[in-house]
Amino acid sequence: MANKNIASWNIRALNTPEKRSSVTDFLKRQHVDLAFLIETHLLQVVSTSSASSRRCGVAILVRRALQILNSGGGC
Repeated sequence: MANKNIASWNIRALNTPEKRSSVTDFLKRQHVDLAFLIETHLLQVVSTSSASSRRCGVAILVRRALQILNSGGGC
């Protein structure tokens, strides 16, 4: 199994197009396969939680080419 590059980053807001672009460019340059972005404060969301508005938003990014294999066990 090949090594995977995983990152966790307190992003401190990700609402401007410039910041989103710089973050994705950085993750691509670093060859990150799986990224957990914390405190995104995104205005448009796919899913929400009951977290306070002061500290909110987690994004999980998966590189498109990442192959996730099912071991056959479990659900």
